[in-house]
Amino acid sequence: MNRQWWLDRVEPRIADAVEDRLAAGGRDVGDVLVELCNEGIVAHAQLQSLMSELESVITLSEGPVQDSSDVPFHVVNELGRGAMGFVHAARDSALGRNVAVKKMDPKAAHNAVMLGRFKAEAQITAQLDHPGIVPVYSLSTDRSGVPSYAMKLIRGRTLTAWLTACGGQYGGGSKPDDDHDLKARLDVFVQVCNAVAYAHSRGVLHRDLKPDNIMLGAFHEVLVVDWGVAKLIGATEDTLEGLPSSTAGEGTEIGTVIGTPQYCSPEQARGENNELDASSDQYALGLMLFEMVSLTRALRAKTSYLVLMKASNGDVPPMVHAHGERIPRELVAIVRRATQLAPNDRYESVEQLADDVRRYQRDEPVLASPDSWVQTFGRWMAQHRQVTLSIMGLLLASVFAVALLAVLGAMAASEVAERAAEERERQVVVALTTSKQQASIIDAELFKTEALVTGLGAAAAEALTRSADTSRPLFLATTFGQDDGPPDQVQSDHYDAVISMEHPDLHVPASVPLASVQEQLYQLAGLMPQLRLALLRSENPALARRPWQDVRQRVVDEGVIATWTYVATEQGVLVGYPGVGGYSSGLDPRARPWYRVGADSNGPQWSALSVEESDPGLLLTCTLAIRDAQGERLGVAAADLAFGAFIERYLDPADLSVPAEAWLVDSNDRVVVRSQQKATARTMTTYSPEPFPVSEVLSQMDRHPAGQAVVDVEGEPTLFVWTPMSAVPWTYVLQIRETDLAGL
Repeated sequence: MNRQWWLDRVEPRIADAVEDRLAAGGRDVGDVLVELCNEGIVAHAQLQSLMSELESVITLSEGPVQDSSDVPFHVVNELGRGAMGFVHAARDSALGRNVAVKKMDPKAAHNAVMLGRFKAEAQITAQLDHPGIVPVYSLSTDRSGVPSYAMKLIRGRTLTAWLTACGGQYGGGSKPDDDHDLKARLDVFVQVCNAVAYAHSRGVLHRDLKPDNIMLGAFHEVLVVDWGVAKLIGATEDTLEGLPSSTAGEGTEIGTVIGTPQYCSPEQARGENNELDASSDQYALGLMLFEMVSLTRALRAKTSYLVLMKASNGDVPPMVHAHGERIPRELVAIVRRATQLAPNDRYESVEQLADDVRRYQRDEPVLASPDSWVQTFGRWMAQHRQVTLSIMGLLLASVFAVALLAVLGAMAASEVAERAAEERERQVVVALTTSKQQASIIDAELFKTEALVTGLGAAAAEALTRSADTSRPLFLATTFGQDDGPPDQVQSDHYDAVISMEHPDLHVPASVPLASVQEQLYQLAGLMPQLRLALLRSENPALARRPWQDVRQRVVDEGVIATWTYVATEQGVLVGYPGVGGYSSGLDPRARPWYRVGADSNGPQWSALSVEESDPGLLLTCTLAIRDAQGERLGVAAADLAFGAFIERYLDPADLSVPAEAWLVDSNDRVVVRSQQKATARTMTTYSPEPFPVSEVLSQMDRHPAGQAVVDVEGEPTLFVWTPMSAVPWTYVLQIRETDLAGL
């Protein structure tokens, strides 16, 4: 609830008086009500009622924070630090108790938005009066204007550390003790839900729910902490009601992701901060439940960017226990319900999510996965064992024993069939999610290459329109492997050639007089830093920050995803990195297919897969036209991806638990590559794509860009699922046998 909601329900004359006095100076609503009561505008009986109603409203005061010179806290030691400040253990000498004091980082205290966030965090947390939320004692500021607030000192550990201890108890056939088993973990989860549900009832979103922000006390307390990015439901991003007006417009812009990527809802990962509601926190809780049950994190990837891509697409993998235990279908269903892509498909509230977990704990049917009649009967028998035993005894003693056995056999067969159907349904959902996930991962890597080529093109446009440094050495491709070649040239097994990591190669077609492009040679040689940066960042942005000697040897010995980065001009001059010889004198880059594709475009373009004579193996080339300020074409920038290495990393799905064949199919229904062929992609000397062999699937793909179909392949029912890609006109396809889907 916010202040306006409360004012709309108050007697108009009182509401007007409150608003007038708040507008005249930054004071708390409660203080204004007391002032109005002292002046006789509000009766004493009214004051008590109004103050009681005000307790349901989260208010953020604009008034000054008290000076901390009178606050008797003696700092003992640092407990931790975060984005906005430091947390210390301290001693409250006046009351003789230990407290935790969170002090804002002085470097951030001069930023109005950060200052407002810190103050809002203290005020929101202080007004959330719940056993599962750490109580705040006071808010103050020091003489330099840096605020801090005191709160309860929690003796314990984070949920992250506790879950690590849970996993550590597995080993040698042993399982967790009673304090760490599944029941204990679910008890903790329900307590977390209770605290979050209470915050939602007060109109507050946490927005950063994760195991690191859950504290487990020494006496089994469970507390939700770190409300630093909390938000009032319905408030505009980072201008929470009550923040000083001077902060308007300085907040985080729409599209900025607030929270931790591994626990973001899809809408949160997409930066839709103003539209978030309680279902976003519920999604984070669903991911936490996934982790607490399976002891493995739901969203995992090599980089934060890829994690964010998974989060924005709602790509939650199938639940597989880290130590091989069977996960109850009810808990799988609860997690699936809480982490639905569309917010409206999730539970109506966090309280309903917690109720479903409680139903599971009481061995009752859960809303997320109602029992079949067989399961209902089985559950009844488990709950009424004595009655069941008596009935069974009578039946077995009767002449109907054979009939009973037949019924039980039919029930068992039905149960097996139903479990097989459930398993198939689960695996189909997993396959659909995995197909979408892998297509997104491949797209992300291709888009990254497009960004690198775009940056290289911008650098080339600048270099080609300004004077060049003519003092730098130039090494034509014809000098490589010769005595007058680059001084650092070395034999590379990966490139199977003599290469230079310090100098690019320069090539001029035989038909172009060397003297006519002398200035351009120096201009292009000056692109060496940008060519190297694009090459290294294709593998990993962090690679460019590692010691050069280590990185240099890595490229020489193993290479990276981008085999080459290069630029060619309208005059036919070519610069490439790493520097290498081997060009034929008649080579004119302007006649190459990749140049024509890039020259005719207004943005990054992908040319068809090809095999170069000088470099065995499939190459996928990203190209971009280079233009000057007037739009005149100066040339083309490009990067070759080593497609063999690319598909080895990204073609096969990582999270699928059944055997599958992966395909990439182009817009002409031809197979770009498939799992069975990927080993040869590094060594191909010719490339001729073949048609996709299952025509029934192609006809379905024509009608439905993304979908699934079951068709016969060599007499065996087979599931195909497919997802179109965005960076290139390809479709990612998974092929799985029906027998594997049902676990038969």
